Amino acid sequence: KFPIARLEFMLEDSGAGFLLTTKSLVASLPNYSKTIVIEDILAALDQYPSVPVSTSVSYDTAAYIMYTSGSTGKPKGVTVTHKNLINFLFSMTIEPGINAEDRLLSITTISFDIAGLELFLPLIKGAAVVFADYETTRDGHLLLDLLQKKEITVLQATPTTWQSLLDSGWETPLHLKALCGGEAMPLNLARQLTSKCDSLWNMYGPTETTIWSAVKQIQADDELITIGFP
Repeated sequence: KFPIARLEFMLEDSGAGFLLTTKSLVASLPNYSKTIVIEDILAALDQYPSVPVSTSVSYDTAAYIMYTSGSTGKPKGVTVTHKNLINFLFSMTIEPGINAEDRLLSITTISFDIAGLELFLPLIKGAAVVFADYETTRDGHLLLDLLQKKEITVLQATPTTWQSLLDSGWETPLHLKALCGGEAMPLNLARQLTSKCDSLWNMYGPTETTIWSAVKQIQADDELITIGFP
């Protein structure tokens, strides 16, 4: 939860047209004249036509603005265009790859840019997205149980989360494509994951270059963990 001052800065700095939120959060957000409450919109949906919206979107317009901490201590908005995001997503369909039979488990908060992969990558290939609740994402035992019950085939997580899964008693290998990023991948973690998953991928990229910028499949006999190529 960000301080009100930071939220106010982000709204003003981004030039946000609207603030979209829910009744449960509206009291903890800045007073904004263009606030839209989701529950109010859903209740009024039948007042609007059901035909597709005719608005076109240019490749060069912003898909999202992600605020990083900023080296000066002042939040810095990183603008990612539709072209950036589409290029990233279609690159990911090739490597590490995803298909219509896959089931991806989403465990990332939407305020972290890698959530973009979890939300959009499955949808452009007709795969399924399964959402984990907050409690499950913080508990290795619950997460392992969900992976097994929902027959998940793709999971993106940090080395810390992968280690938490291993520490929770994960013994039986899963038919899982493991995407690991956000921190450096230790060699001992890589060894454990290659023995438990179908494949392991090391992901690297700063927010400014659109989520992941380099990807490398890690093999069981690798002696050095690298980030591969763009």
